[in-house]
Amino acid sequence: MKVILKGVQLVDFVDTESGRSIKGTKLHVVSVDQENTSRFTGYRTAQVFTNIKLPDLVIDSVYELVYFQPLGSNRSYLSEIIPSKI
Repeated sequence: MKVILKGVQLVDFVDTESGRSIKGTKLHVVSVDQENTSRFTGYRTAQVFTNIKLPDLVIDSVYELVYFQPLGSNRSYLSEIIPSKI
C-alpha cells in the first residue's frame, strides 16, 4: 500500500490496564490516490503504529507499507517500510 508520510510520533508509555511498556512509532499517513464515491470524496488518512526498525523517514515522501499475515491468522502486521515513488 503506497502512502505519503505526513508525521512521525514517538510513542513511549505504560499501559494502565496491563502495566506493559509500549514503545514504538506512530506514522501519520495519507493515501496517494484520491477517492470519489457516493460516500467519500478525498484522500484517506491513517495512523499506523509500529515497533519495527525504520529507515530514515522524510516527511511528504512516498513509502510502500508492506504487511505480513501469518497463515491461519485474521490479523496482518506491518513488516517493512520501503521508500517508493507515486
